[in-house]
Amino acid sequence: MNAISNPHSDTEPLRQALVEVGRLTRQGCNEVSSLAQMALVWLETPAGCRDLEVVASALLAIRDAVQRLEDFVDDETGGACCGYDDPDRLRRLAACSAALKG
Repeated sequence: MNAISNPHSDTEPLRQALVEVGRLTRQGCNEVSSLAQMALVWLETPAGCRDLEVVASALLAIRDAVQRLEDFVDDETGGACCGYDDPDRLRRLAACSAALKG
């Protein structure tokens, strides 16, 4: 399809990025919610009050899930030419690049 027959062709990458970001956001939120719910249920048991390692593991898994979600959103929005350049991320990338160069 050319731009004349489809006036919205220039917005298609943005539309696709929004669909993917929405899908992964729902998936990530469901994952975080499930992990939090498991940790809360664990704390309602006598064993849960004695062994907080399970809660710590759930918190680490939540942190990792959120980081994956953040990375995905950065990648998707950058690919749709509407990305935000996170200065912290740019510093990490520069450090990795410097480390690889030796």
